[in-house]
Amino acid sequence: MTKIIRFIIIIILLLSLSLNAIYYFQLKEARDKLTDTNQLVSAQVERNIRQTMLHIRDLKESKSLISLQSLQGSVQELVVSFSHWVALNQSIENPNEELAKGLSGIEALRNTMINYLNTQFIVNENTLNEFDIEMLDKAHENFDRFSLVFTKLKEQPGDKGKESIMNLVQWAGNVEEMSRLYRHSVIPNKHPHYISEEKATASLLKAYPDFEVEDADISPPNYRDGLHYYQFTIEDNKEIKHIVWVDALNGAIRNFEDRSTGGKKSLSQENALELAREYLKGFYKYDVLEEIFNLKIEDEKKTIYSFRFTPIDKDIKMVSDAYTINIDSRSGEVIKYSNDYSRTITPSFDDVVNVEDIIATYTKEYGSLQYDGLSVIRTFETRYKPRLTHSFKVDQNQQQIIVYFDALTGKQIYQLYYIYKPVNQNEED
Repeated sequence: MTKIIRFIIIIILLLSLSLNAIYYFQLKEARDKLTDTNQLVSAQVERNIRQTMLHIRDLKESKSLISLQSLQGSVQELVVSFSHWVALNQSIENPNEELAKGLSGIEALRNTMINYLNTQFIVNENTLNEFDIEMLDKAHENFDRFSLVFTKLKEQPGDKGKESIMNLVQWAGNVEEMSRLYRHSVIPNKHPHYISEEKATASLLKAYPDFEVEDADISPPNYRDGLHYYQFTIEDNKEIKHIVWVDALNGAIRNFEDRSTGGKKSLSQENALELAREYLKGFYKYDVLEEIFNLKIEDEKKTIYSFRFTPIDKDIKMVSDAYTINIDSRSGEVIKYSNDYSRTITPSFDDVVNVEDIIATYTKEYGSLQYDGLSVIRTFETRYKPRLTHSFKVDQNQQQIIVYFDALTGKQIYQLYYIYKPVNQNEED
């Protein structure tokens, strides 16, 4: 009996050793394949980096659409290959946040080349301007740095390469900043000179003297769509009460939000309009086009009256300087105010493109175009500089959009969905 037991134990041990050996060689084979795959993907990433840098140099020299498309294709391939490399060097159960940040940096460059640079290229009639070239120089420099970072990173992925990973994170932050400055700064690729935090605080108190800002959270200057601002977050009993944006260039109030809730009023549209007009006087006192959009919130049994006041300068709509004021029908208070620009000067002009010529050119694309007059806009497409445009209302997929065409060249510049109606055309339910 003892011999049988020993025999069984020996058999079990032999089977265990055999299975362990099989698993060992299978695991070794899998690791070898993973290593080979990793090397292939790494080589592809490095190849895509070199190709992208080559296409940047070619685009700067040729300034051609083909070169731009080649650059966009190589950046897209780089995003794909690097995302594969990231997936190979982290586990699903424990994803590496630092590698993800590195990937977000590559994606920021892709968005810059495919979306932002492409927009500027089209608006500028298929050519590059000085700001585009400056951005491409910085992008080339960043791709060169990424090549060095990746070379070190692939040699010691994971915890062993903490220094390399931190270099990747720092690189990604620099790239995202570069992309945002190209897309959102009023001075492309650069930070403008900002007023001090103290001056911004004084501007806020001038507009809202009752606010207590001693303990307010003040963010460093942020920026989006050409607007640079300090954000003041004002709390009461650890709950956010107000958020105010102060223009970091000139101290103007650009955004106000009232986060407090409550109230049992039932404010009519007419009374809300008078309240909005009175509020506007604190910022602007001249001729405006008055428009409205009513947002009904059924579960709270209230309406948000959103008024849009567009300044009028010699029959030209200053769309860039429009003021938006939202009023809660229950609280009877202004809960949001916004304005991106003020005192914009209308560009000088001697003559403009004939409206009928624009209609004839774009009727096939848009169908019926309803002329809506001359407007001044400031968008990324105009590099946030004032641009005189012909504006047209168009119905597209049962929604109204407004399309803006350069009044001097007739080229389309910008379009947006539009929900507002003239006050005298809006009937309250």
